[in-house]
Amino acid sequence: MKKTNLAFITDRMIKGHGVDLVVDRLADGLAKSGYNCKVYCNYFDETFTNRKSYGIEKLHYFKPADNPIIYERRIRKLVPYLNSRNVDLFIIQSFPFYSLIPKLNKPVLVVDHGIISVGGLPLKRRIRFKYMEISQNLSYFKKAKKIVAVSKYLLNRLPKKIRGKATYIYNGCDHYQQRVLSTEDIDNFRKKIGAGPEDIIILYVGRLNLTNQPYKGLAELANIYQTLSKKYKNIKLLAVGYGSKNDEELLKNQGILAISNAPEELMPLIYKSCNIYATCSHWEGFDLPIAEAQSFNKPTICYRIGAHPEVSVDGKTGFIVDNTQEFTEKLDILISDSKLRLEMGKNGTEYAKKFSWENIVKKYDKVIKNILGLKDSDVLVKKYKDKIKPAKSKRVAVIIVNYNSSYSCLKECLDSIKNQSHKNIEIIIFDNNSTNNVLDSIKKEYRYIKVILSERNLGLGEALNQAIKHTDCEYVLISNFDITYN
Repeated sequence: MKKTNLAFITDRMIKGHGVDLVVDRLADGLAKSGYNCKVYCNYFDETFTNRKSYGIEKLHYFKPADNPIIYERRIRKLVPYLNSRNVDLFIIQSFPFYSLIPKLNKPVLVVDHGIISVGGLPLKRRIRFKYMEISQNLSYFKKAKKIVAVSKYLLNRLPKKIRGKATYIYNGCDHYQQRVLSTEDIDNFRKKIGAGPEDIIILYVGRLNLTNQPYKGLAELANIYQTLSKKYKNIKLLAVGYGSKNDEELLKNQGILAISNAPEELMPLIYKSCNIYATCSHWEGFDLPIAEAQSFNKPTICYRIGAHPEVSVDGKTGFIVDNTQEFTEKLDILISDSKLRLEMGKNGTEYAKKFSWENIVKKYDKVIKNILGLKDSDVLVKKYKDKIKPAKSKRVAVIIVNYNSSYSCLKECLDSIKNQSHKNIEIIIFDNNSTNNVLDSIKKEYRYIKVILSERNLGLGEALNQAIKHTDCEYVLISNFDITYN
């Protein structure tokens, strides 16, 4: 029986991005349903490379251009390569890859995650997103075989001329449900982040930068929290998501608990440990964290925008509000009424069942079979032994030439390397005859680091040459000791 090959094309597959997580769950679910799945992307980290059900391939990287038309022109150079692959259906998830649709030699299924609100963005970015919206809706999507929007809201925003070949399928939200957590686990986590047993944690999950994505409304949520914290001394705002160390520190300086780039395995503990989920986002094509929070028995509060009325039920699973004043008032009610929190949390858990990945994958399976004219018997579930073995990650040596660095400076650098999503790393410190004893403390704290002591200062170039002799890694990153990696 001929196997059906699906090629997902997306910008990236890295930690902290909702679209990437959705692609992962779809590729995994459809692979387990019997399809051969492969994800093609510009870049990826180790978050998803351990999946055994589908493969990931890095495309030739083309430098993004400020002008989206030029960037699309560069991306279209991939067409000959993609057309040479053994593919039955392309599933395209994002800009600039929608521009490939007219050039590909096999049918294309488009997944529309929407175009963000451009309010508060610089003029160049507003023009860029407007171009994306116009080109997709008036040109590229017309050439697709089928369009799947991730909400009714996005479906209704499509032009009527192409809405006839479009449908909507929600994203799933039960991807964190496998881990079993004890009360002790939750108590220890709350203590670790600085929350007491009587504290009420208000959780936000999303981008942590306060200025680059103004539509996310984190600055507004912080202001509401500051207002309510004058009345309630036992509330904490915990912001979790994609961001730099600087983003995290800026939030902490405002009295906000923050965790940047939390590992996937930590998310169940984060959701379980909070009491309320809140977001002041002013645009969402779906809003995965709201659905996730509800699946963990947590009440939610959000604005009446985008797909929020589809993901949450006002007055039942939480509150959907219209302005800042109402947001503050309803959040005040949730803080003060523990019984209401429990009731809405239970309702949310029940409502979140409609967003199960099992059901979502079945709906995509049906769409794909309709496009390709397949019967159920044409796609059979693969046995475990037939699945893909994850490629071993490349080992990278990080070489740091040190001379009289301070302990705090070197520690910050080492911790930032340790926190990278790529874990297959060897760290080598070549000390150029420093006159302080900082490395004595470093060696005790970071026992896995290889430290080489020189009897004299060799200078930077020769020190690097000597350090490289001590590694057999395929890749080498040369780093200063005063750098912090995001």
